[in-house]
Amino acid sequence: MVSQGGGAGRCNGLVQHGDGYDEGVGVERDAERAAYWWRQAAERGNALAQNYLGRAYHDGEGVSRDYALALLWYRKAAEQGDAQSQSNLGFMYQNGEGVARDASQAVEWWRKAAELGHASAQYNLAVAYHNGEGVMEDFVESHKWVLIAAANASADRQRKYSLLREALAMKMTAAEIAEAENRAGKWLDSFGRKR
Repeated sequence: MVSQGGGAGRCNGLVQHGDGYDEGVGVERDAERAAYWWRQAAERGNALAQNYLGRAYHDGEGVSRDYALALLWYRKAAEQGDAQSQSNLGFMYQNGEGVARDASQAVEWWRKAAELGHASAQYNLAVAYHNGEGVMEDFVESHKWVLIAAANASADRQRKYSLLREALAMKMTAAEIAEAENRAGKWLDSFGRKR
């Protein structure tokens, strides 16, 4: 981790340089150069760059697709508390990309990201509870997490999330729905609405 004065700013500059090449801002879009600059920052401990480099390896953008390296960079960022990387690790475990398929590991990573306010991870956690994948089926917990996800999501995602909420409501009693709403409200009050 960079701790020297000016080091963090230098890393941010490296990330921004990579972003410019990734998005074609001020330069011609070049995924290889983007990956190069992200690697410079990632090797200095920048979690955002580590996530971007993990994504590049996962998708094969600017580098050869390599799930083992995607996992390595996502994990480095996730261990620093990067919610997007934690969510990405959840997907890799869910799909068995570079690791044995493991629903309980997927849930563990999604839970970490969800607790940090990551709406997609909150939704994935809701789906896991709904389907009993990696956790015991629990409609109250599923409903709680989909309510939380909706509170933290964009308008487009809220519409998607409402479909699960409606499906759950058809399977639950009024008391169970009230309990889920109570749990969601407590979570949101405690951790804040992350919009």
